[in-house]
Amino acid sequence: MGDPQRLAVETGLIGETTVGVSLRSGGKRAEYVPGCAVLTDDLRARLEGADLLFFDGTLWQDDEMIRAGLGQKTGQRMGHMSISGADGSIASFADMTIGRKVFVHMNNTNPVLRPDSEQRAEAEAAGWIVGRDGMEMTA
Repeated sequence: MGDPQRLAVETGLIGETTVGVSLRSGGKRAEYVPGCAVLTDDLRARLEGADLLFFDGTLWQDDEMIRAGLGQKTGQRMGHMSISGADGSIASFADMTIGRKVFVHMNNTNPVLRPDSEQRAEAEAAGWIVGRDGMEMTA
């Protein structure tokens, strides 16, 4: 995994806002973070030990929108971590203790949305659930 603090400095994301919601009930904690460009040490500490995490799954690769001819910005410039890669969500969360991890806010270019894709299999093998419309989660 890369150094998130270095990555934040190199990409100009210092001061970038990551918005999330923490929900607590019956001794359980769920975290909802639909947009996040870098998993900083502070955010890592806040999310550690959550029973349920809904996390930014917008793009599989940082340049996905550019390669698809649908935009000029990378995912990070738009405020989103990629799912894959050394600085991606799968690698960044690999050593954290979190009950269930669910990717949300996927762009329609993201191959993880295809149930039979290699990317979907990789995400699920790493312990992630790919969210879908109408999905319900219970404790």
